[in-house]
Amino acid sequence: MITTDLTGRQALVTGGAGTIGRAFVAALREAGAKVSVLERPGLPGDIAVDLSDPAAAEAAVRDAGPFDILINNAALILNRPWEEFT
Repeated sequence: MITTDLTGRQALVTGGAGTIGRAFVAALREAGAKVSVLERPGLPGDIAVDLSDPAAAEAAVRDAGPFDILINNAALILNRPWEEFT
């Protein structure tokens, strides 16, 4: 049960199409926030952007307008041996 009133607040959620992201979006909307979802191209969201491109990410955030809440939930899963992540 959500007890916080976020009516009139603008939220921005990156990675909003995944399991955790959808839960963030649902909870924010239930609390009354207007939510914009940034997601990779090809996945459901309000704004499609490649967040690994700094210029594209900056433009997308700027175009999303002012926001009061940021949930930075975007992630990338790389399937390779841990030794290669140095």
